[in-house]
Amino acid sequence: MRLESGELRSVAPLMQGTRVRELYLSKDIFSRIDGPWEDISYERRFGRLRADLERFVTGGHIVACLVPYKAKTAYMGKLDAEEIWDIRSQDPRPGLRVFGRFAGRDVFIGLGWAPRSRDWAGKNPLGPRDSQEWKVEIAQCKREWHRLLHPYRPLEGNELGDYLSGNCSII
Repeated sequence: MRLESGELRSVAPLMQGTRVRELYLSKDIFSRIDGPWEDISYERRFGRLRADLERFVTGGHIVACLVPYKAKTAYMGKLDAEEIWDIRSQDPRPGLRVFGRFAGRDVFIGLGWAPRSRDWAGKNPLGPRDSQEWKVEIAQCKREWHRLLHPYRPLEGNELGDYLSGNCSII
């Protein structure tokens, strides 16, 4: 994988905790959760995103949705038939989405991010689920996967257990 070049970075728990799942992030996403930050509002928001992502890594309970755009309160949801998922960091506002794919069971690769409902940190909001912004982020995720991980294909599955080995539930 692109770990040696730094294009993907592994997320390790900052506090005491055992790594149960693997999470790799693009250089852009990792730099946002790792700092330095432009101001205190960025530090707080991206710090909370990091905490949400660490929940995945440390084996925290994951509520997921396999029906595209129906995730509402889920931690993560499948967005399309080509195995694009998002991890949802909803609090505080603006909500943030991390787009990625599973490389294997319990192994998620986060490749892009966007704010959900308003412009933030130089990025346009995703807006309604059928918006052009959603399509752009999904297409960008697919391009980044191809650029960084070709010829490897993302994990494909039909049930939550195909993606996560435990401490998870489906809505």
